[in-house]
Order: sequence, then C-alpha cells, then structure tokens
Amino acid sequence: MNNALSSGTPADSGLGTTRHGFELAGTRFLIPLGLHAELSARPPICAIPDTPTLLLGFINHRGETLPVFDLDRLTGSYPANAGRWVLRLGKGAEAIGLLLNDLPHGLLGGEAAASDAPPPSQLSPFCGQGYRQAGEQWWEFDHPRFCAFVRHQFGTPS
Repeated sequence: MNNALSSGTPADSGLGTTRHGFELAGTRFLIPLGLHAELSARPPICAIPDTPTLLLGFINHRGETLPVFDLDRLTGSYPANAGRWVLRLGKGAEAIGLLLNDLPHGLLGGEAAASDAPPPSQLSPFCGQGYRQAGEQWWEFDHPRFCAFVRHQFGTPS
C-alpha cells in the first residue's frame, strides 16, 4: 500500500484546507504545506550497525534507498505496536522516512496559534508553526531542521 498524501489541497466541502497530521511520542505534527508525503505499510528495514539509535536503517522505496527514523527513540519511548507505517517526507537527498505507529489524521482548517510554546520534549526542536484544531495543538514538522539534526548526528556538515 502506497498512498501519496496531498497535504494542503482544497477540501471538497469548500470549508478550508485539508491537512494531514501524525503523532509521535505524544506530540502532534502536521505535514508542511507543499512537502511531498507518501505513506506505506512498513516494509523490511535493513539495519546499519554502529549508527545513531534513531536511524532504524534503510528501505527500498521504488528503487531508491530511503533512511527510516524512529523519533520515539529520541524520547526513550518504545511503543508495543512500534511502527506499522512509514511516512516518506521530501524528495531526493532530503527524503526521509518516519516510522509511525498509527495512520495519519486528516484535518480540516485549523487556526494558527503562534503564541503557544512547543511541548517540552526531545521533539520540540522539530516543532514549527503551531495550529489549533478541534481543541488540540498541532505543530508543523520542521523537515529542514530535522534533516540538519540528522546530518549533525552523523557528523556531516549542514
């Protein structure tokens, strides 16, 4: 199962914009507008020894090698149903896979909430603009900042 998630496309109802979000270690993230996103069932992951713990390994995604990360490991959380899905974000050299425990949520609209501070967690550096949807706080996933963090983990200059 491979599904492209068209984050930021107009909703059929005309009431607003449909966004897709996912939850990692209790933090709700939105896929940034315009960022390529694709969801697939978790394929076999080829582990690489002596790498940072958040890198699970690599998968073959349509003939391309894609690194897969488990952000729950940054918080020390290891859920029982760990990673049934891989969410691909970005294209080319900036493409990453994130392990998800649950399917992403479809969200309609949402109000920007710039005054809310990101949650205090290991994931807060990857929280971009905040949004409120149905009383819940969501944060745009800061894909460029996460890629820079990964490069730093491997000792590669940004």
